[in-house]
Amino acid sequence: MEQFDGPSEFNMAVAYLQRLHVLLMKCDESSIMLDCYGWYHTLTALYRELSTDIKEEHQLGYGKTLRELNQIVVRETNIGSRTGRNGMTSELYFGLHQLEIDLRKVMKDRGLQNKTSQDPSRAVFNG
Repeated sequence: MEQFDGPSEFNMAVAYLQRLHVLLMKCDESSIMLDCYGWYHTLTALYRELSTDIKEEHQLGYGKTLRELNQIVVRETNIGSRTGRNGMTSELYFGLHQLEIDLRKVMKDRGLQNKTSQDPSRAVFNG
């Protein structure tokens, strides 16, 4: 495996922030539309993007939450496909809601929602 001596003159910060932005927009859209399947899978993708920013001791908790929510999503989508019912239970809605809030807090704690810089390039490249 090739070893790198120092920081790259290129970095993926802008692309990374753009991916986070797109995922957050999709979360908003899915929650508004009560699309539990889309919301859950978007949150799963957001978790993967943030996984390197989540402290090791919290990784297991997020994994457990995702598995628990997955079981509820599967149950709800199966019921919906059999009955034609759209929507989601309060249990699922607030579970997804809380997971999204927790992931947004990770973003804020890691400085990924920096609202103080007047120059966005300084926040990305110097933060």
